[in-house]
Amino acid sequence: MPLIISLKNQKEFDFVNDHGNRHYSKYFMLITADKNTPSFTKQNTLSPQYGIKVGRRYSKKATVRNKVKRRIRHICTLLTQGNLLGRNKSFIVIPKRNFDNVEFDILMSAFKSICKKI
Repeated sequence: MPLIISLKNQKEFDFVNDHGNRHYSKYFMLITADKNTPSFTKQNTLSPQYGIKVGRRYSKKATVRNKVKRRIRHICTLLTQGNLLGRNKSFIVIPKRNFDNVEFDILMSAFKSICKKI
């Protein structure tokens, strides 16, 4: 089973943000970038890396922001087990408003459709 590694520092987030491709959904934005660069040679794995950006602007309540992060992590785990996430890729997920109110099945199908396009 492939392992999911999270983006560790601001330098890695900035690299994916600057060099990545943006994919939009009704519920979130996904930024993807290849890890074939010197900044990612430390990891030296083919497992996908992910980052989640849920700021205070999304919701003032930390419980709501944490719920969104838990949902995204679970979706990433399921997609990695199904080999839908690209190997040697890194990506950032930025949820849009009302992400926490949408049913999980709808979110999962939206992630799957974007991952198939990548």
